[in-house]
Amino acid sequence: MATTYIRMQYALRLVASRKAWVSRSEIAKTIHHVKPDEMKIRGDGSAIEHYMSDHSISNLLTLMSELNLVVIQNDGKVSASATGRKAVDDPEVFKLAVQVSIKKTLKDSGAPIQDVHNTIHAIRPPLAPDAKTIHDRMSRRKPPPEINFEKFRQLLYLYACAGGIERSVRIHYIPEG
Repeated sequence: MATTYIRMQYALRLVASRKAWVSRSEIAKTIHHVKPDEMKIRGDGSAIEHYMSDHSISNLLTLMSELNLVVIQNDGKVSASATGRKAVDDPEVFKLAVQVSIKKTLKDSGAPIQDVHNTIHAIRPPLAPDAKTIHDRMSRRKPPPEINFEKFRQLLYLYACAGGIERSVRIHYIPEG
């Protein structure tokens, strides 16, 4: 299963393949017709249920709009932004575009990336600098950031995917019973 980051890359390539799309629904129909691995969520890909739903694709496009990769007009038309067009064919430019957009989004919400780094450095064992702990610590500030935990977690994950911050995942094994 592909990550949100990989799905954004695929969706940007698709959106940029035309000057504009009539709607998010048109993009979803194309994805369901093409059946790309990047949009598969389960199964072998033989059924439409194995792919992201129209609603999930719409949410992905909204996220991409928030990150200035696509433009969603008031009439529903979707097109690649100037930033998106520059980033579509170069993975390094895409990474940089995502990093810059996330840093701006975090800053605008009162959680600049330097504050995130400072908060990470201040967290001591037994606590771990996971998204929840970082967000909780930052939320104690006056004024607290205006970003909710789910959006904060999503942005930190994408920032890590884009190489902006290191992400370490621990696997825990638990005996049966």
